[in-house]
Amino acid sequence: EYIKILIYEDFTTNLGDSIHTFVEEDFRKSSNPNIQHVVSLYDSGFRVPTINATKVLPDGTVKIYNFYTIINSNCYQNCFYYKVITIGKTNIIPDLTVRKITLNKTVQVGEQTSFTIVVKNTGNVDLNRVTVTEQSYEGLTFNSASTNGLWTHSIVNGKNVWTFNPTLKQGMTARFNVTFDTTKPGNFTNVIIARSDKTNNKTTNNTTEVIDNPKLTPDIEVSKITLTPVVLVGQQTSFEIIVKNTGEVVLTKVFLEETSYDGLVYDSFVDNGAWTHSVINGKNVWTLNKNLDLNETASLFVNFNTTVRGNFTNVVVAGSNETVNKTTNNTTEVLRPDLEVTKIS
Repeated sequence: EYIKILIYEDFTTNLGDSIHTFVEEDFRKSSNPNIQHVVSLYDSGFRVPTINATKVLPDGTVKIYNFYTIINSNCYQNCFYYKVITIGKTNIIPDLTVRKITLNKTVQVGEQTSFTIVVKNTGNVDLNRVTVTEQSYEGLTFNSASTNGLWTHSIVNGKNVWTFNPTLKQGMTARFNVTFDTTKPGNFTNVIIARSDKTNNKTTNNTTEVIDNPKLTPDIEVSKITLTPVVLVGQQTSFEIIVKNTGEVVLTKVFLEETSYDGLVYDSFVDNGAWTHSVINGKNVWTLNKNLDLNETASLFVNFNTTVRGNFTNVVVAGSNETVNKTTNNTTEVLRPDLEVTKIS
């Protein structure tokens, strides 16, 4: 029992000498403080179980003691064995992983690219002061971050650093999004480093492809449909003018101009709020009140009076801020009513 207490109290330095004292000497007269301490514990009634004696140290480490003896009457000495299992501090494994997920791997120059940064506690102990540092992001310019209030942003040595405010519990995942501006074409590798109060640095990276802006072609198409291709002198003739965005960009300040309409006298247009009418240099001009999106069409209905007989060609011009002007025309036949009477005897 004395020897079990000796080992349980971790008085294992010069253990052989201490055991000799208990076995061969009058140990109660020993001046060794460890021996005196063991005797005091024994006298107070303290005993150590032979199997699975457990002791919890102040730092949380758990020690489990098991003792064995072999007694043989034919032997001069008996055998005493013990085994100590330590659980806790020596088995604590702090660890974390970090990933950076590209949300848009290919962007055009001038567009923004975004990433999700994911940190996970993969160890068996809680982590504090978890930080993520944007180590390198050549070709990209940091714009903003979305952290839901869980991360604190700072600039350290010219680098963007985010610190996770709560404790990152075992198995817990924390994430936030970052957005960068692009300024030039190329393949740019972005490097981040994650760390905590208990782990070493962990590094990850990814690549964003930034491509040149393609040269988009603006284009417009105009057609003029005669709704009344044949009329009598004095009647009105009507037209539908249709413009369509046939290019690759949105068109602004789309306009229509009645350039020539000999033999016809402009009367009016159907005002549905889509167009603004004006007279410029003596010509009727209509300006579309909105942008014309890709593949979108817009129509205008105009009315003319007829005054003389004949075939009259009407010319209209369409254009925008982005396109060259396009021209179309059509012809209206104006007839004069007449009657011939012949009397045959």
